[in-house]
Amino acid sequence: MKERNNNFITHKIIIIIVLLGLIMGALVYQLRLAGEGETTITAKELKGQIVDITHETISLRDDNNIVYTVDCQKAKIKGDELQYGNLVTIKYTGKLEQTTAIQAIDVLGLNVQAVQVRNGGTGNTDATIASHKIAVMVEKMTLEQKIAQLFLARCPESQAVELLSQYQLGGYMLYNRDFHNRTREEVIENIQSYQKAVTIPMLIAVDEEGGTVVRVSNNLRSNKFRSPQDVFKAGGMDAIISDATEKSEFLKEFGINVNIGPVADVAMSKDDFIYQRSFGTDPNETAEFVKNVVKAMNDIKMGSVLKHFPGYGNVADNHTAICHDSRDYDSLVNNDFLPFKAGISAGANSILISHIVVDSIDDQNLASLSPRVSKILRDDLNYHGVIIADDISMASAKAFGSEGEVALKAIKAGNDLIMTSNPQEHISALIAAAKNDEICLNSLDRSVMRILTWKSQLGIL
Repeated sequence: MKERNNNFITHKIIIIIVLLGLIMGALVYQLRLAGEGETTITAKELKGQIVDITHETISLRDDNNIVYTVDCQKAKIKGDELQYGNLVTIKYTGKLEQTTAIQAIDVLGLNVQAVQVRNGGTGNTDATIASHKIAVMVEKMTLEQKIAQLFLARCPESQAVELLSQYQLGGYMLYNRDFHNRTREEVIENIQSYQKAVTIPMLIAVDEEGGTVVRVSNNLRSNKFRSPQDVFKAGGMDAIISDATEKSEFLKEFGINVNIGPVADVAMSKDDFIYQRSFGTDPNETAEFVKNVVKAMNDIKMGSVLKHFPGYGNVADNHTAICHDSRDYDSLVNNDFLPFKAGISAGANSILISHIVVDSIDDQNLASLSPRVSKILRDDLNYHGVIIADDISMASAKAFGSEGEVALKAIKAGNDLIMTSNPQEHISALIAAAKNDEICLNSLDRSVMRILTWKSQLGIL
């Protein structure tokens, strides 16, 4: 009897253990399902630029140059409302496969943005995004054509037309030699021949600041243009506006559409290298000067270029040596940035970055090669126009790498347009870098859109 009771108890224990095991197993299974469910509903993001559109799909390229094809119906996208270059953010759950149609995801939300390409300070709100015309142009361009648009090259002394036949450059920069001992008619004919050699009209730029920097009026005008300081002393701000208008009209007669100015630098004293070219030592007065000059230039569609961001200050001539600006960042913000902010609000087309090492921003790179500098312009000063790197063929730039390396650094730093005296080598280097995925193709497209939009605003495209 006792043995039967023991067996009964043993069976009960076994049953209880089995039941407990089943219960524990069920609990573990439920926890696992809960964990998987939690993973499934965690939203992920796909960010990319539209690079292809059909009736059924759109293709997005992310900033690593990876392309994804999205089913429009599944993503709840109306393809006919989009255009090349639009920035798309998709929130989704599920597994995303590269370069294949997105079928294994559930779309939770979608946001589409047009690319901002300039500052809207002029009130032209329709000019703050890439137009459909510009988007279509960029979509049809080859990689080589896009990269060529990034260069504002020094016009060569010979075979200038032949160079354009090989490289459809974004523009030519003309210097004193392009006007010296030439008649007005010869200059006009030369510029027209440059424009005829390209399929996309060029920026034709000069430095005609007045005073010590006068490329054109020094050769082809009875009196060269005076410095801004002298103009202001003679007639105040009204004279500044009249001078900017007269200067712009004079340049346009030759086919020149960009004047690399006004100088937005604030000198610290009369002994500074930049003083004679500047409006003076007062940042607020310089800001007023810049604002009025930019507006006057915009009124007759002469391209303006604020220079030399982040501000020249009291450094020496940077054309032959590396110069450091050791001032603290607050000093730049409270003084040097003011004229640039005024120019941006007035609708400046472009801003030129200097070849100065600004220690408080980036003590390892020239400002023109520093991503931090362009980020300040885009994020802090809310600037959406063309950013130009000063001539990267200068001696100070060469200390930071070979010709090709410096060109690549300039593009990676966030510059849209590069001034150079050696476009052939720079273009070849960037094409090779792009083919090796060293350049973000979305950023390249945005730079080209900004450049073409600028040309459109000048009435040459």
